[in-house]
Amino acid sequence: YSENSVTTSLELPDGVEILGVRLYYYNNGSPGNVGMFLTAYTGDGGFTDLVNGSSTITTGYASDFFAPSSPLFIDNFGQSYALTSNMSANPRFCGMRVFYSL
Repeated sequence: YSENSVTTSLELPDGVEILGVRLYYYNNGSPGNVGMFLTAYTGDGGFTDLVNGSSTITTGYASDFFAPSSPLFIDNFGQSYALTSNMSANPRFCGMRVFYSL
């Protein structure tokens, strides 16, 4: 948990394949990082982080791409999905872009 986090639901067509998530951020050179999570939630309260990663550049505007470790298909009938970013110290979250294939 972090009070410096942003979470939004992810609404994609059922059956699409997630290719990865690009994280955009700014780091002013101070220690810390920006993390990202693509999480699936089941109806019974369970959840699984499907894609996650952390910023790698220490100064300036940058982006990093994170791919799932195995093929990942959206199942809207069995799960809901959310994107979360959390920040520690001074780095700032600028956005995320989800890449998928029909």
